[in-house]
Amino acid sequence: MIKQKSHSSSGTNALYFDVLLKREGLKPVYLLLGEEAYLANEVMLSIRRAAFDGFEDGPSLVKLDGKTTTIKAILNETLTVPFITCKRRVIIVDNFTAFLSPQKKTDKKDQAEHKSDIQRLISYVARPLETSVLILRDRSVNRSLKASKQLLSLIPPTTCNPLSNRDLRHWIERQKDSRPFTPDALSLFIKHCSNGRSDLGVIASEIRKLNSFADGRPVIHWDMVNSLVRPLSDFSLFDLSGPIRRGEVSRALNTLHSMLTDGVVDSRSKKRIRNPQTIALTTIGSLGKYLRDLWRAHSLLATGQRYDEVRVALGRVYRPHDIIREARETRVSTLSTWHAALCQADQKLKSGIPALDILTELILLFAGVPAKN
Repeated sequence: MIKQKSHSSSGTNALYFDVLLKREGLKPVYLLLGEEAYLANEVMLSIRRAAFDGFEDGPSLVKLDGKTTTIKAILNETLTVPFITCKRRVIIVDNFTAFLSPQKKTDKKDQAEHKSDIQRLISYVARPLETSVLILRDRSVNRSLKASKQLLSLIPPTTCNPLSNRDLRHWIERQKDSRPFTPDALSLFIKHCSNGRSDLGVIASEIRKLNSFADGRPVIHWDMVNSLVRPLSDFSLFDLSGPIRRGEVSRALNTLHSMLTDGVVDSRSKKRIRNPQTIALTTIGSLGKYLRDLWRAHSLLATGQRYDEVRVALGRVYRPHDIIREARETRVSTLSTWHAALCQADQKLKSGIPALDILTELILLFAGVPAKN
C-alpha cells in the first residue's frame, strides 16, 4: 500500500493535468470536481491511457454510479486483481458524493454501518493499493461534511470548471488533431465561443467542423471562422424550423428556396448573405444551435424541472416556450438522428454536393419524411 500525504483542498486546474501526470506519474486515487464534463472526460482519458499503456479501454476498466452503488462494492473493485494483461484496474465512480451524506431515513444500525463504510473508504484513500486507480468524480462536494473534509485533506482535487478566455485559448492551441489557427482567427473563434457560453464539447465539435472545411490548407484562417460563426437571424431560423417541426414540408421547402434565392440576414452584421455555400454552412450551424437548445431543454425536463425552471436555465434563447414544447414532444432517438445528419451534412457540403440538395435532405429528415431508397 501507498501512504497518501495530506494536501491543501485548493487543488489543481484540469487544464494542466497532463503536465502533472508526466511529472509525477500515475497516482492511485484522483478526485475530479467541477461543472465542465468534457474537461473531466479528458482527464479520465489521460488516466486510462497511462494505466492501460496507451489504450483508452481495457478489461480492467470499471464504471460505477454513486447513486446506485455502495461503498462496499467500490472497495471490492479496488481489491480485485487486475486482468492478466493489465498492470492496474481503473475504477471510475461518478456522483460519488451521493454516499458521503448521512443516511437520515434509515434506522440506527444502518446509519452506524454507513458511517463505518465511509471510514473504510477514507482509510483506503489514505493507504491505497498500487494495483488500482480509483477516480471519484462529481460536479461539487459539500465541504461542511466531515467525510468531505477528510477526502480533501488526502487528495488534491483536480478542478474541471468552465475556462476563462485565456485558458480557453490555451486549450484550443493544444488540440492535437486540429490545424493551428491564425491569431485573428483564434481571437474571433474565442469571441464566438464566449458569446454563446458554449461548453467544451460544443467547442470541440466546432473545431472539427472547421478542420473538415480546411480543404488542405495548413492553418485555419479568419474567413473560415467568420463563415462558421455567422448564424441566421432568429427570425429566419424559426421561419425555417417552425414549418419543419409542424411537418409542413411544402412551406419549409418554399422558405429554403427563398433563402437560397434572396439570401438570409446575418444576425450580427445585419447584412444579407447570398452565397449558397455560405448559406448552407450558416444554416447547418444555426440548426445545430437550435438542436443543442432542444437537447438541453430535454435534459432539464427529464430531471423533473418545471416549465419556469427550465426557461430560466435555458437563459437567453429565442422563443423559449417553443423550445420547451418541442423538447417535450421529441424523443431522444430523434434528437440523436438529427445530430448525426447535421454532422454528415458538413461532410457532404465539403465534398461538393449542391447546397440545395443537402438542405432539402435535412428538411425532409427533420420533418419526419421517410427517405427514398
